[in-house]
Amino acid sequence: MFEPGTSADDAHETLPMPDAEAPVALAPQYPFRLIDGERVIASYPVASVTRPLGKLVSFLFVTDSRVVYAAESKTAFSSSTVSSEYRLDKVDGIQAGRHRGLDALGAGIAVAIVLNAALIGVFGASLAALLAGGSNGLGMYTTSPGAQAAGIVTVASTVVLVASLALGAVVVLALARPRGFLGVLAPNGFVSLAQDRDWLTIGVVVLLILLFGPLIGVALLCWAGVRALGVFRASDAFLYAGSANLDAIAFDAGAVILDAQARGTLATS
Repeated sequence: MFEPGTSADDAHETLPMPDAEAPVALAPQYPFRLIDGERVIASYPVASVTRPLGKLVSFLFVTDSRVVYAAESKTAFSSSTVSSEYRLDKVDGIQAGRHRGLDALGAGIAVAIVLNAALIGVFGASLAALLAGGSNGLGMYTTSPGAQAAGIVTVASTVVLVASLALGAVVVLALARPRGFLGVLAPNGFVSLAQDRDWLTIGVVVLLILLFGPLIGVALLCWAGVRALGVFRASDAFLYAGSANLDAIAFDAGAVILDAQARGTLATS
């Protein structure tokens, strides 16, 4: 997988070669072909994730001719790549944004999940007490078949409560995942190079849960667990974008692009 350094100069490495008096410089590896005379001025890491079942990396590159975003994933089951580029002379600027943690919607959903679990617990306990408490004329409680039903209700409500909390935790963690976007400002408007696309997935899954019940909830838990182990696609790279990486791009890439537009191959020299 391509994992260049943070600059064209830093990307060079040296290894001792057999029967050689001096180390030989290795050419940096990029996920795109450089044209004659083109030079990579800067490369910015966006995401770098290694899990038991896979690996994912993504970078933003600035050359003296192009702005390129590239991502690559390799897992135990698949491999994928994503690449997008834009001509440097058509770039008016760069735009990068990110958010980490719960917003108002996420916090509201977290509170609703806790209240829902509390409601399930209260309803289950009340129903179990009602079934178990067969009142006689003396006001004394007697055992009855209702006690068995109360036990079943208690177990069932506990299972539903735990499942609700587990599923809610997955949803809250998904909503708290770092989110952001990266793109260039062009004469025809904002052109996205990469963004977080997990909202659509979460929305569809939540809709399926509402329509088809807890079995889809189990599927959601399995999906989240498998992806956490490293089964992802290159298009998932922005879900794992480092906040510090995006801050570095927002701080530095615009100046590098302007310098490259003004000085071409002499940029950053």
